[in-house]
Amino acid sequence: MPPKTPFPELPRERVARALAGDRVAVAELYTTYDPAVRSAVVAAIRHRADLESELEDFISETWARFVADGCWRLRSYDPQRGTFGYYIRMRAFATARSLASKREHRMQTVALTDPRLVLDGDDGLENWVLSRDELERLWTALRERLGEIDLALFRSVFAEGRLVREVAGELQLTEAAAYRRCHRLRQKIESIASELLGPAVVPRVGPFVVVMLAGVMAQGMLRDSSSGSPPVTDPAPAAPPVART
Repeated sequence: MPPKTPFPELPRERVARALAGDRVAVAELYTTYDPAVRSAVVAAIRHRADLESELEDFISETWARFVADGCWRLRSYDPQRGTFGYYIRMRAFATARSLASKREHRMQTVALTDPRLVLDGDDGLENWVLSRDELERLWTALRERLGEIDLALFRSVFAEGRLVREVAGELQLTEAAAYRRCHRLRQKIESIASELLGPAVVPRVGPFVVVMLAGVMAQGMLRDSSSGSPPVTDPAPAAPPVART
């Protein structure tokens, strides 16, 4: 019996019609997946108190990008890589991180060397989304090969979205040392992913390997090695969406 998820899925044929530009199917897409997108955006800006008041703006902007011009940004979805719900959550997480980084950069609250800025593209994950199984394998390998400080930096900076300068003191690092370790950590993760998944995979995904891994962890879809507890499939859904007019 397949595991239950609090997030519903549209039949594949309805998803296909939405991605082909059918306006009725696009409305169904929004109604069905808004709780999942909302959950991903919340995870993307968690621990950024200065952006919490703009949550609804981030959600609206994410959806505006997704449904613009007949949902063309979502047409890279490959049913062979997993459910559409998983795909749109990864896209929503990456999009929200990109919007948040740009907003913080304009507000001059993030250093130009912040490692998150090199991860968040204008519309990330447009080429390919790794499957949950591949990300689970990668996370298992990282737990075996990375030290405690690197794993703590990944959880705090990349998954939770905290600022490097906030985390540095907790790990007894200088701010400069923490920045250097974060950048090296990103390179290590891409290198390990290339070894594990094959060099033909990672160049197509590029630095979004890190974004996707951070996304599934931030949303409770990966086992945390520090707790030893089983992975949580999905967080509780948000309140039912109100259809926009």
